[in-house]
Amino acid sequence: MEKNPKNARKSLILLICYNNTRLKNVLAAFFNNLLKRNPPVIAGGHLIHGDEKMKDFNEAKIVAQMAACENEKELRECMKLIYAEDPVVEASHCRKKILDRIKLDKLKALRKAVLAPFEDEARRMRHGDKVYFGVECSTIEIDWNFNFNDDSRKEVKEGEWCFVWSYQPKKKALWLCKPKQKLLKKNVMYHFSLDDMEEYKISRTEIASRK
Repeated sequence: MEKNPKNARKSLILLICYNNTRLKNVLAAFFNNLLKRNPPVIAGGHLIHGDEKMKDFNEAKIVAQMAACENEKELRECMKLIYAEDPVVEASHCRKKILDRIKLDKLKALRKAVLAPFEDEARRMRHGDKVYFGVECSTIEIDWNFNFNDDSRKEVKEGEWCFVWSYQPKKKALWLCKPKQKLLKKNVMYHFSLDDMEEYKISRTEIASRK
């Protein structure tokens, strides 16, 4: 088969470059200089790959604005204000990426603060304690094959009580027995998360005694 002279020429050039130490150093210096003139992405309002719009981006100010938000509603209002003050955000991928990251961090912090009282109560629960549901729970999970997982089924009516089996602090998982069932391992339901505790109002305080 006849060889393509253009491909042969390219292969020869690559071979010469690979074996020529001086030429490799020259090429390395060239690309290093190129990177200095076009720095990589750096958060905090620095120039990002020639994006001149980033020069006026004040990340510290945005972090301070979001830090003052005490709930998700205030955070939404804060985001509207930021977009109004800085219309370039919508058009600049770099700005929006940093803004979304700051927003996500704040949302996580707000959610953690909301769930803190439920985590504190779960840590104080002991094997054999009774907990009461303020809201009815009727859930079942679906596996990767879209089949219902009967082991994950949870059916608890509003006002019913369950025995506490255990709480796993690392997993933040609360294991309860089925409603009004004996304190036996065979009666333990699929675990409840801190989000579940908030949603179904799970507490050791009886319903009648709650405010």
